[in-house]
Amino acid sequence: MKKMMLSLLLAVSVLLPGCSSHDTSSALVIKTSDPTTEAAPTETELLLKWAATTVPADAKLLYSASIGDSQTDFWLIYQQAETGCIRALHHEDKPTSNESSSMLPIQEDWEKQLNEPNVFTSLHSEQSGNPDWILLTSDPAMGQMNKRLYMSSDNGYIWSYIQDVSTIIDGYVTGVTFRDELTGWITAAQHGQQLVPLYRTTDGGKTWAAQPIPIPNDYNYGNVNPPEFQEGDLMNGTLDIEFVKENDQKTFHYVTNDGGETWEVK
Repeated sequence: MKKMMLSLLLAVSVLLPGCSSHDTSSALVIKTSDPTTEAAPTETELLLKWAATTVPADAKLLYSASIGDSQTDFWLIYQQAETGCIRALHHEDKPTSNESSSMLPIQEDWEKQLNEPNVFTSLHSEQSGNPDWILLTSDPAMGQMNKRLYMSSDNGYIWSYIQDVSTIIDGYVTGVTFRDELTGWITAAQHGQQLVPLYRTTDGGKTWAAQPIPIPNDYNYGNVNPPEFQEGDLMNGTLDIEFVKENDQKTFHYVTNDGGETWEVK
C-alpha cells in the first residue's frame, strides 16, 4: 500500500452537531496542477482532487493513501473539528464501485484529539476480500500509550471496535499489518528492555502474543517495523528490525516464506 500524507489548505466551516454529520458544502480548495498542462493527472493529484471535494474544510486529515499503484482506489481518514468524530472514506472508481463513508465507534476522549502519527492502518483492495484495520494510539505520556483497534469487513462501510490493546502491546506502536482476516501483527519500539516487540494475532485481533525473535549477540533490544506482504503472494514477506546496543544500532532484514510463521535473517 502506498501512503501519501497531504498538507491541505484549511478554511473555516461549520459542521452539524453529532457524529453522523458530513458537511461537504464547504470543502478544501486545492490546486492540483497547471490547467494548461495536458499530461494525465498523477496519483497524488487525483487523491488531492477527491479530498478537496470530500473532506470538510475545517476537518483534520489524519491519513490518506492509495492502494498499491492504483489511481482509482483511495482512502481518507479525517477528524471532524467540533465533535472529534473520525470518519473513514474509501473510494474505488470502477463500473461496480461504491464510495463508503463511515464513522469509527470511538469512545475515549483521547481519540477525539488525534494527529497524523496516531493513526496506523492495514488497508486492502476490495478484490482481496480481506478486512481493513485501523489502530488508533494516544500520544505517549509517562511512558504509556493508549491503543485501540478497529476493523471493517465490508470495505469501510461499517467499522467495529475490536479491543483495547494498550496493556497487551508493549512500547510505542510503529505499525499494523494484517495479511488475511485472521493473521496480523502490531509492531512497536521499546527502548531499554530485552524485548523485540513483534506481536501477532491468529484469531482476527482477539488475542495477541509476542512472536519470538532472537536478539543478536551484544545487542540489547529491537525496534520493529511492520512486516510487508504483497497482495496475491501472502506467503512471502519481509520484516526489518533495528537492534540497538549502547553505542550502535543495526537494521537486520528478515524474510518469511510461510506467511509469517517463521522469520529468518536475509
